[in-house]
Amino acid sequence: LPSNIIQLVQNAVLQSFNGEDGGTAVTVGSTSYSGRYYANINAINPNVNVIEVYLGTTSSPSTLLISMGIDQLPTLAASNILVTLV
Repeated sequence: LPSNIIQLVQNAVLQSFNGEDGGTAVTVGSTSYSGRYYANINAINPNVNVIEVYLGTTSSPSTLLISMGIDQLPTLAASNILVTLV
């Protein structure tokens, strides 16, 4: 894997979250599904295989989808994306 694989995964997640990969961005009142992030992460390198993507609003996400309320403005920073390599 590339030596900067963690940064590459974080960037891929951010791109998907923001709709910069051609998909729909996470917006007010929307639902984000973990499967939305797989293709962009897998595209990093042929040796990358996603096992699971967890979403949440805490430091310990545990769900495969998250629904944003109409009073919630979704934001995401690379520092909030935990990548675990196995």
